[in-house]
Parts: sequence; C-alpha cells; structure tokens
Amino acid sequence: MELAGARVNRTGVYSVTHQAHRPTHQAILQQGDNFPICRTCGVAVEFDFVQPLNESDEMEHIGYDLDFRHSVLRQMPKSA
Repeated sequence: MELAGARVNRTGVYSVTHQAHRPTHQAILQQGDNFPICRTCGVAVEFDFVQPLNESDEMEHIGYDLDFRHSVLRQMPKSA
C-alpha cells in the first residue's frame, strides 16, 4: 500500500481506494511521479500495485481522473 505524496516506484496499474466518497477504481501511474492527492479525500487515499502496464490495458492515466487532475498538474515541470 502506498499513500498520496509518496514516489511511484514502478509504472503500472494501481487499485485506488478513497476514504469514502467513491468506490475503489483502477488507474495507471508512472514511475517517478508522486501518488496524487484526491480533491475530496486529500491524503486519505491508498494505492495498491495490481500489475505491470500492458499495451492491451484499457484504462486511463490517473491525471485524467477529475479527483486527481489538480494534484497531477502541479507535479508537471514548468517549461522554461
């Protein structure tokens, strides 16, 4: 189990468990990013590695999820 704010050690599919506002879902996270903070739960969200990323996986990167978009966008490097 990983918590929001920790560094993602391996790219893959993660199970995302929120405190209570929505059901558990799966999302793709990239190695080197931080596990994002939920706009509703804050840091009260947990991430569990499920499997490595396969080309056939049909799910979205965590940055497209409305609950995490703000946190992911803050992590992106600013262009010079």
